[in-house]
Amino acid sequence: MPDNWVWTTLGYIGVWQAGGTPSRSNKSYYGGNIPWLKTGDLNYGLITNIPSITEEAVANSSAKINPTGSVLIAMYGATIGKLGILTFPATTNQAWCACVEYFAIIQYYLFYFLLSHRDKFIAKGCGGAQPNISKEIIVNTAIPLPPLAEQEKIVTEIERWFIKVNQRSISATIRYCSANGGKGNKNEHIIEPLILDWAPLKASFKIASVLEPV
Repeated sequence: MPDNWVWTTLGYIGVWQAGGTPSRSNKSYYGGNIPWLKTGDLNYGLITNIPSITEEAVANSSAKINPTGSVLIAMYGATIGKLGILTFPATTNQAWCACVEYFAIIQYYLFYFLLSHRDKFIAKGCGGAQPNISKEIIVNTAIPLPPLAEQEKIVTEIERWFIKVNQRSISATIRYCSANGGKGNKNEHIIEPLILDWAPLKASFKIASVLEPV
């Protein structure tokens, strides 16, 4: 790891909080003016439209309001490691953990680190039919932290690779539809270019699996 980078943990680079679910038996808690996010609303990008709860629901549950720009990570079941970024203040259910303040880290550097780390979070899931991770697992996760200027460069490089992935995906879709008269499941033929470009994307982030804390 470069000399001007440091190893730290996610708990030191931000303030993290989990959410809660207001009582389902109290109908007055739902349909208010406060957005309330469930894991099914995650989209690996900017979150723009979700259901809502009332101020009374927030006051009488463990749901907390997360500010615009919070990075969210899912902790339960098949959605472990799924991500989103809030484009407006919102609450979440207990299946989420949100980073609501950032210390010496750029929001998108954190987002892409979590994205590259998803397999490891999944592997740490524990429980019965629905394995989960906890907030403690998240905040104790080690992260290599470069200077802010270098974080910016890394984010730019990652997004350059995503543009290439998208271009290849579009080309694959066009080729498949042309060869099959527009019939069939074209999504099956988009998977390969996505997998092929994931390795250099991770390498550009300099946090591939060969980098481990010492």
